[in-house]
Amino acid sequence: MIATTKTLNIVTAAIIIIGGLNWGLVGIFGINLIGSLFGEYSALSRIIYIAVGLSALYQVVMFRAVSTCWVEARPSHVVAR
Repeated sequence: MIATTKTLNIVTAAIIIIGGLNWGLVGIFGINLIGSLFGEYSALSRIIYIAVGLSALYQVVMFRAVSTCWVEARPSHVVAR
């Protein structure tokens, strides 16, 4: 279960990064890379956009659980300064 969750976290993060880079290109240069590669309103483009949206929704819902993976657990005997 933990390996599946970790894999899902990595996959959704990668999809969000791809979507973010695409939106950056749209904002800066007016280039929609996904639309250019797969067709502006093609089924594949829509699937990619849906995957980006669902990935973002997953990350929002799972934020607390996912964010604990980012911080290395501190041993209880170590005092923070």
